[in-house]
Amino acid sequence: MDIFFNAFTSIVSFILALFIVLSIHEWGHYICAKIFRVSAPEFSLGSGKEIYSKYHDDTLFRVHLIPFGAHVSVNDQKFQTLPSLKKALIILSGPLINILFCFLLLLSFYTFFGKPAVPPVLAGVEIGNAADRAGLKTGDKILKVNGVDIHEYDDVQKFTRKVPVQDLIFTIERNQEILTVNVTPENAQYVDKRGLSQNHGRLGVLIRHEEYKIDIISSINGETIDKDEIEKARKILLNNLDQEITLGLKSVDGKDHDYLTILPSSLNEELLNNTDREEFIASPLGSHFYRNLSAIEAKGLALSQTNDFIIGIIKVPFQLFPLDKERLSPSVTVTNKKTFLINALFDFIFLTALLSVFIALINILPLPHFDGGRLLMLASEKIYRGDLTQAKQAQIFFSMLIIIFLSAGAVNYQKFQEYAQFKYCKLQTNLKDKSSSICH
Repeated sequence: MDIFFNAFTSIVSFILALFIVLSIHEWGHYICAKIFRVSAPEFSLGSGKEIYSKYHDDTLFRVHLIPFGAHVSVNDQKFQTLPSLKKALIILSGPLINILFCFLLLLSFYTFFGKPAVPPVLAGVEIGNAADRAGLKTGDKILKVNGVDIHEYDDVQKFTRKVPVQDLIFTIERNQEILTVNVTPENAQYVDKRGLSQNHGRLGVLIRHEEYKIDIISSINGETIDKDEIEKARKILLNNLDQEITLGLKSVDGKDHDYLTILPSSLNEELLNNTDREEFIASPLGSHFYRNLSAIEAKGLALSQTNDFIIGIIKVPFQLFPLDKERLSPSVTVTNKKTFLINALFDFIFLTALLSVFIALINILPLPHFDGGRLLMLASEKIYRGDLTQAKQAQIFFSMLIIIFLSAGAVNYQKFQEYAQFKYCKLQTNLKDKSSSICH
């Protein structure tokens, strides 16, 4: 039932977010056209049966039953008399307002509710890795790195994930005692489960203070756990609550890593009381949180996130094999039931902001019926000094399509070969056939 409910709410959220984004896009065209005194006979929201209409300032505003799509029509005769710069601004106003809308959405959330954040407290330490060698322990709270105050674990990763790695000085709190620890992260280079090459510093700790699926456990206290032995793993976990336990966990690098951690009984009550429970919490806390930001911090974060969206979407055609979806996903989410409504609001705002940038960038592609196509025709008219025949327009669009496809194919060719090889190796491994010379 939960699966169907989540799927339903996801679909509804997507449709509503898309409707809002498309409406904002058309509103941008409308406002800019009015600024340049170009009339807009009609502004239509949605599709299907009309449920509301009203004239305002020479524009007929229509609202339709189905919240899908939006359209504004402008006086073409008046539009054609404008200078090329003003025409271009009216065409670009839709994508530009979408990007501004993304920034304002994120800014509003970060200002009023804060940023989803992971507390800088270690939920577990990998045996034999950098943190373990430095003497860090489960429950240590990181206060400073190299003298810089730490507010969330993202602040720590700004130091630990750097390449080349560097020696760091951690100021930590352990059992109400302040300690100084020298730490040198390990340089991790690997191809992750998605086939993406990774190269970054690695501290070797668990930082998640929320639920894990039991099926990611490969061993408990040295005892091997197969993927289908959920009940066996559950019983062993229950027998080791509130004490140090070694968990072998499957990681993104495709390897198993052994972590020393603690499973508090107070945070695993559902594991105790529900025999169908397949999640556990390995953490001294059990929750992520929303970190309050100053106005300057909220503005900077919203600007940075908008920039990340733009760069991430622009890079999509150049990283199709494989596509790094995590670049376009929240780096941290909060699942605490006490903040359920805020969590749902953040998910919706994040989706809407992402879609807003996506609609903006997809619309500037030089394709027919897109804003980019109209800009292309506007530029072509200047080059050819006059109106273009339909045949000439078709030739220009066809040429642009060929250029786009060839460019995407060229930059992805080598990656496709590597990705195909990676997938073949993964299949061979799953079939327990490791004899192939390319699968090392």
